[in-house]
Amino acid sequence: MRRARAIAVGACLVAAACDEDPARSMKIMPRPPAAVSPAPVSVAAVSPAAARPAETPLRAAGPASDTQAARSSGTAARPLGTGASSSSAGVARPAATDWRPPGCPPRSEASSGPSTFTASGPCAFEHRGAVACEVLADDFLVTLSRKAAEGVTLMVYINVEHYHGPGDYPDAQIFLGLQDKINIYRWSSDTLNITVDSGEQSITLPGTSLEAEPLFSNCTGPMTNFQCEGRGGADEFLKSREVVSGTLRCETQK
Repeated sequence: MRRARAIAVGACLVAAACDEDPARSMKIMPRPPAAVSPAPVSVAAVSPAAARPAETPLRAAGPASDTQAARSSGTAARPLGTGASSSSAGVARPAATDWRPPGCPPRSEASSGPSTFTASGPCAFEHRGAVACEVLADDFLVTLSRKAAEGVTLMVYINVEHYHGPGDYPDAQIFLGLQDKINIYRWSSDTLNITVDSGEQSITLPGTSLEAEPLFSNCTGPMTNFQCEGRGGADEFLKSREVVSGTLRCETQK
């Protein structure tokens, strides 16, 4: 009897040894990684040009983005007839300066109308000719392009994002640019108040101040699709601004 019991106990021990260790069936949850504090950044190590977000042409390929992304505010357009939120009377004229960018002032136009657009600043000019307008997806694009002196190209480019028909829009994008053989001078704003007329044949903007961007240097390609090697510019340019206002009439679509 004792022998039989010993055999039975031994069999139980063997069976227990063959069972899977219960500890192996427990899942060990990984510990969350320790929080890593970002390394301090020295303010002195950041240059003024690097501190500003890289600018690119609106809806065009550039150093920062191919869309230009642009910078969508997400603000819905105001209903037609509410009027712009600012007027030219509330925008100070740029301070007088002897400095002029290449090609300025541009040659006078042969056209006497139908636009009435004015720019004041280091590149002061008036524009009376019709301009190119296009509705593209949810954007309303306006392009003014003409030759300035010394072979320089002058351009005003406006993009009404989230466009859904005629009316007032508070956060359109605009740049006024000059391109010589290798450099692009540009003044811009992404808080332009603009009114698109009921027939989509003209746009009107109140007096709007455009701030200088760092100079685009060693560039190839037109201002709507360019690649450049650097940013910078002299203080006299970086401190300058342009004030634009008026009405731009669209070319008649054929």
